[in-house]
Amino acid sequence: MPVDVSGFEIETRLNMLVAASGLAVVEVPSHEFCRVHGNSNLHAVRDGFRVLRTIVTTALEIRSGRRSVRSEDGGVLS
Repeated sequence: MPVDVSGFEIETRLNMLVAASGLAVVEVPSHEFCRVHGNSNLHAVRDGFRVLRTIVTTALEIRSGRRSVRSEDGGVLS
């Protein structure tokens, strides 16, 4: 999967590409420890717009058959 984004939108991009490729997504339980030091780096509005932009651009790429998310014969990569 091409990963050409960074930050909070990476999960969005990967999940959309995985779904478009027809791969299965499963939930794996994990335990998260409390934050040891520092504050969250999340900026809700700014990062929310970055995620929204990623959703729109990835959806357009998938619909247009961009080579990075489609096979050479036009089908979705699996």
